[in-house]
Amino acid sequence: AWIVVNPIDPPDLAAQSDDLKKAMWFQAQRIEAYRIQNGRLPEQLADAGSSIPGVQYVKEGDRYRLVAMVGGAPVIWDSTGSNTEFAALVAGSLLGG
Repeated sequence: AWIVVNPIDPPDLAAQSDDLKKAMWFQAQRIEAYRIQNGRLPEQLADAGSSIPGVQYVKEGDRYRLVAMVGGAPVIWDSTGSNTEFAALVAGSLLGG
């Protein structure tokens, strides 16, 4: 008997980027909760709870960035930016979009 394995293709880069942005949004919420509870940013991501593999936390004074790469393109959450695209992706997912 032969077993035929059909490999599963990974999600396309756009889907990978969208999923990463959603995860970064949730990570940023944990960082902000830490900031409210402790009056300062965490020194490292692990201080604010579990971290996302492959995402760098760059603390710069009272601001921070979450940085990762998808298909050679950077995906960046900047705590001083509007990040509306990230929030819209999360809202769309929660609403079944």
